[in-house]
Amino acid sequence: MALCNNKKAVCGLIFLAFLQLAAPHNAVVTARAWRSEAALLPDDANEDTVTARAWRSEAALLPDATFQFPEDSSANLVGRANVGVCFSGGGSRAFVSAAGQRRALMLLGLEERVKYAASVSGGSWFNALWTFWSEGAADDAALLGPYLPPRNLTEAFLRDMPEGCCLAAPGSESLWAALALLLVKAKKDPLYDLDRAWLDATAAIFLEPWGLQRASTFAWNASTVAAIRARNAESRRVGPNGALPFETPHDETRPFPVFVGTAVGPAAHAAGARFLGNLAACNRSFSQWQMTPLYVGQPHVANYTFYSDDQGSAPVTVSLGGFVEPFAFGSAGRPAAERPQPPSQSQSQSQSQSQSQSQSQSPHEQQQHPRQREEGQLYLEGLAMPAVPFSVASASAVSSMAPSSVFDTPSCPQPLDPEWHLFEKTLMAYPTFPVLLQGEEEEEEEAAASAGSATDMVLGDGGNLENLGLFSLLQRGVESAVLFLNTEVGFATLSFVGE
Repeated sequence: MALCNNKKAVCGLIFLAFLQLAAPHNAVVTARAWRSEAALLPDDANEDTVTARAWRSEAALLPDATFQFPEDSSANLVGRANVGVCFSGGGSRAFVSAAGQRRALMLLGLEERVKYAASVSGGSWFNALWTFWSEGAADDAALLGPYLPPRNLTEAFLRDMPEGCCLAAPGSESLWAALALLLVKAKKDPLYDLDRAWLDATAAIFLEPWGLQRASTFAWNASTVAAIRARNAESRRVGPNGALPFETPHDETRPFPVFVGTAVGPAAHAAGARFLGNLAACNRSFSQWQMTPLYVGQPHVANYTFYSDDQGSAPVTVSLGGFVEPFAFGSAGRPAAERPQPPSQSQSQSQSQSQSQSQSQSPHEQQQHPRQREEGQLYLEGLAMPAVPFSVASASAVSSMAPSSVFDTPSCPQPLDPEWHLFEKTLMAYPTFPVLLQGEEEEEEEAAASAGSATDMVLGDGGNLENLGLFSLLQRGVESAVLFLNTEVGFATLSFVGE
């Protein structure tokens, strides 16, 4: 929910200050129980390594002519017009509006003809729910609920929704009330912070009643999941018998979702903190971050330089870009010494012999050697599996995490309570790395991919940069785009000299 004006930012800070004063250390708070993702992880989860697919474009702004987005080869998208819809940010207002707009697309017979659905913030809450819901409603019509003209839409109406209707989400429980309870927990628990509270609150209200879980990851279809599990046969978490669940779209009629966030800047590491620090307001170097069922990241690799308003702080330049599959996003990559090197002549000969041997192997055995089986594709091998999976709930929480850009500024007041650790270890920071090519000069059948040096990047609300998600569709070369502007800020009134 984009905090895109000073009024909301001030209200948010007043709310946090009130929370500090109103909740004593010995306060007893009644709240719903939050399941820990750690319950699904094996004891050696941190030692689990995986192989993930990767992609990258060589162009800076728009993908080059030879680059194809991974979804272009998806069977259920082939034949659809290259048309996209954008659901803007705007919090609960955007969620409810997107539900009505999705209903209109269905009634007009346009839903199955749309290729892309890009979304930001509150629009992503609904986009995530609509794409991936698996329980809690009898069908799509029950999920959307009864039609009511916008002029008659009231809070009382939203509180009296039939069972399974998604419109009950913003009416049944206040997001801010749920977040308040969790922030009280954050004050008492130094290991629990704002990003986790935001993820828990948004998931519990907008996603979990319809079957979406935080302790899962996501993919585009069953074939994608099967390929991931086969290529990671030895992984306890994502192998054929892996414990990590994958969520896939409700059915094949759904447009391809693009959840839009913002790469805000590198997180600080002083004293174990993850607080971003005082970025210079005039030069923040924000860039768009795209999260989809096939990949997470940016199409191209580029260097970004971040400046600070802190005296004596030198600029920091980090390299970002390329896509990696969602189940592996958040991996810290590998130390530089362990990155693959271009094979020597003897290694190349050995590889050729191994490829010859693979021709006589069974299909099951060949599935365990994807670099030999799937030519012309990029892989990141030996990635450390993230301790906490990147889920649909994670993507929608990132897309709506407006405080990532509010609390990093020099003008942000410090907490009143010195024991309040919220600001010192907050804001959604994920290890990210550029997808680098190695061995390009070698005459190999496929290029080798490498994870560059990882940087903990703070990710936040897509509206911090662009509140429609339109740029992501322009990168994909859509021929037409439908924009749904669902914020409380209306269109500007333009006046021209001489009128």
